[in-house]
Parts: sequence; C-alpha cells; structure tokens
Amino acid sequence: MQRFAFNMAVVLALIGVCGENLPTATAGRTAGPTSAMIVVPANQTVYFDETFNAGQPAIVSITTTGRTPVQVNLYDADGNIALGNGFGARISARMDVYRAGLFRIEVVNMGDQDAIILLATN
Repeated sequence: MQRFAFNMAVVLALIGVCGENLPTATAGRTAGPTSAMIVVPANQTVYFDETFNAGQPAIVSITTTGRTPVQVNLYDADGNIALGNGFGARISARMDVYRAGLFRIEVVNMGDQDAIILLATN
C-alpha cells in the first residue's frame, strides 16, 4: 500500500510539473464529438451533414443490434468516399480531412427490418 501511495505521489507531482506541456485533445468534428440514436427503416438510407476540421481525421462509427445488415459511408465535398469497415454490429468509416468543410454521412439499411443505430463522430 505504501508503494502504491508513493507511485501515485510521483505521478501527481509529474503532472503538476509537466501539466502545461501535455497535449490537448482535439476533435475532428467542428462542433466537437457527438452521438445520436437513429432508426433507419428497412431498405432505406439516411443522410447527415457534418462539418469537420482540416488536419484532424473524420471518424464516424455506428453500433447496431446486429439483426439487419447496415453500412456507413463518409463523403467529402470533392467526392472522395470512405467506406465503413468493421465486424458484426460495429462499423466505422475514417477519412483524413485535408480541407475543412461539409461531409455527408450515409447510413444504409440493407435488411428487411428497421435498424436501431447508435451513430457517433469524433
């Protein structure tokens, strides 16, 4: 227990000394990270438009119940496409943003049942 207390004191002291040099977290989305629960009807596509900052990756992730096949795609203003990739009910699309602007998020439900989805961006 004394060793743990000593280690914690050292960590806290280092944070106090080096705290101003620690990197700050930045988000790719202009307004910061967000998430929302959405329902995509069977055999339908839902679109969202979001702005992302240059120099930060645009990451869009979806989590589903896994009862129906879904896909997420990310488009920039120049027509570049990032296709979602993942395993099972978790799929993410990632794109390097070289120019800030509006990006289109496309969520496709390819099944015959409505899909309940948690959509999240960085």
